[in-house]
Amino acid sequence: MDNNTTAVTNKSSNAPNNQTMAAKRNKGGGAPSVVSNKTHSSHASSKSNRSALGYQPIHISFLESNLEFVTRWMNSNVLTSNIQSFPTTIVEHNGHEIFELITFLTGRGSFNFRCSIESNMKRLDRVQKLHTQYSELIKMLKTEGALLNHIRPEFLLSYMDFMAYLKTLPANITSICTTSALKISQ
Repeated sequence: MDNNTTAVTNKSSNAPNNQTMAAKRNKGGGAPSVVSNKTHSSHASSKSNRSALGYQPIHISFLESNLEFVTRWMNSNVLTSNIQSFPTTIVEHNGHEIFELITFLTGRGSFNFRCSIESNMKRLDRVQKLHTQYSELIKMLKTEGALLNHIRPEFLLSYMDFMAYLKTLPANITSICTTSALKISQ
């Protein structure tokens, strides 16, 4: 075989044959899919694990390790008194650590809306003060550019305070809540 024959043979083996082109046209043509069968099967089997929002939930061990890191960082760099559990300690201390964090990051130390909570205060008064404090805090952070549209002040309350807050809402709003959700153990 001479060089000319070899070149013609190589050209013809590199060119797509008619059967290959017809198969591509039957599958819709265009570029081949980047999704493999393996990818389809793994996503299909975990579809039941997806949340209602359409994405995979974050694994609990990953969340716990990040919470531990945040706690250690805040204790060593920011806070004057150590927290034991993030975010539980912050909720128990009525957001005191959040104000310390903002003071550390911005240098701003006075907050007109920060409330003082006394231990003998009635629950509903306490909840109202905390709700106002968190509402003003979120408003201040938003004016500074924080993207907190999905955070409501009542989400920052403890569970029992949140339940007490629900009791203070008008009837047209609480009508969507179940009666068992509105019960508060005093």
